[in-house]
Amino acid sequence: MIEALREKVEKLNEEMNREYYLHFSGQKETLELSKIMEKYRDLFSKEMVEKIKESNIPEKERFLAFSLRGYLEDAVKEDVDQLQTELAGRKVKVNGEEVSFYYARVLMVNEPEREKRRRIYLRRLEVVEETNGKRKEMWRKEYERVKELGYKNYTELCQATYPVKYKDFLEKCEKFLENTETLFFDRFENLLRRESRVRLGEAEPHDGAFALKLREFDELFPREKLIPTVEKFLLSLGIDLKSQHNVHIDLEVRERKHPRAFCAPVKIPDEIYLNHLPAGGMEDYDTTLHELGHVEHFAWTERELAPEYKVLGLDGVSEVYAFLFQYLLEDEEFLKEFLGFPDGVAKRFADLYKLVHLYLVRRYCGKFRYEMELHTEMDLENGGKIYARSLREATGLLYPEAGYLDDLDGFFYSADYLLSWFAEAQLRETLREKFGRKWWCEEAGEFLKELWGMGRKYTIGEVLELAGWKEVDISVLEKELGC
Repeated sequence: MIEALREKVEKLNEEMNREYYLHFSGQKETLELSKIMEKYRDLFSKEMVEKIKESNIPEKERFLAFSLRGYLEDAVKEDVDQLQTELAGRKVKVNGEEVSFYYARVLMVNEPEREKRRRIYLRRLEVVEETNGKRKEMWRKEYERVKELGYKNYTELCQATYPVKYKDFLEKCEKFLENTETLFFDRFENLLRRESRVRLGEAEPHDGAFALKLREFDELFPREKLIPTVEKFLLSLGIDLKSQHNVHIDLEVRERKHPRAFCAPVKIPDEIYLNHLPAGGMEDYDTTLHELGHVEHFAWTERELAPEYKVLGLDGVSEVYAFLFQYLLEDEEFLKEFLGFPDGVAKRFADLYKLVHLYLVRRYCGKFRYEMELHTEMDLENGGKIYARSLREATGLLYPEAGYLDDLDGFFYSADYLLSWFAEAQLRETLREKFGRKWWCEEAGEFLKELWGMGRKYTIGEVLELAGWKEVDISVLEKELGC
């Protein structure tokens, strides 16, 4: 049983990630994940779920989590294909011209005039509202399957194979919100007034997105220097990107390309893609560095590892490495060495980028709180109110109720992200202690390669143990962000 499972799981991962990459990079008009899932449907059947539960196979929980997730996603596979294909083809009017729904977001976050920016925001929101009926029906189907499997609710099903207790972790997140509240709202209010010309309490998500782009520094993040900067940084770790023939970086602008950057580990470690739709300025650098952390993790994963350690396990483990690279941008020494920032400018940017960091962590704390309430009650009719309230309390922005399903990732991905944010600060502290204030060096590269080599074998807690920590400690990130 175990060998057959391993072979199919690895093949499925390859086919799904290839399809995902081709569609969301804008190279394939339709998304056809459902055809691939149908081909491997025996992996996601109710019978397979029960079979794994009753078995004594190695890493039983990894295979069970995979099969449970697949059983729920199988219920909506055609719906997902239809919805994503529809969104990729939708057009919205911007300044009298029709542009794709996805590219409209790029135009929105770069539009300095608030009324124009808000019009784009509302046009995109109309599309979201029009597709909410489809999204709601998809979640109903998944909730029905949760009940079929004998779980009380969606939260209980996800908790069954998750190594951290959601309830306890939510308490840590609430504590983080409390500890960072004064610092965040004071600094965010000032940024919104200066950049978006709007007060906190009146500001909408598009105002926040525009302000947090830190456009005053755009000239210091030229598009043509993005890849050379990445190459120079990796060389400091002893990694020659030009020689990594298993790594493919796609920064091409295509009409149907999704604005959300991603890494597609098609065949670990032999075929790894980084996909990003350039939007200009700092955002291109932080997004590319983030996805580069994923890319190097998968590119250095040991080929001989069992498939359950390469393609199964928590996504959050890879997010730790992604955040490690991304948050180099809040390190003054990195900014001076790799981007040529003058001293005073480096300090000012690093301080503001820490505010961006804090905003995102607080936003995800709000998302996690919303998801816990939604998935425990499984009440889709009142989800919008819960979403808008929770996100407003966490960020101060007037999030629309209509976004409650569009802004919802499955299987508590928000918890994975939050665990990774806290753990990254601890790993960064370890690197500084081991290798110095400017930790990027070949010895650090070797240390990271050892961790990357284990793929997804370890949980976040186990990665922290290898780095010398006993548990996830939110105070390390709080201190890093100036609290």
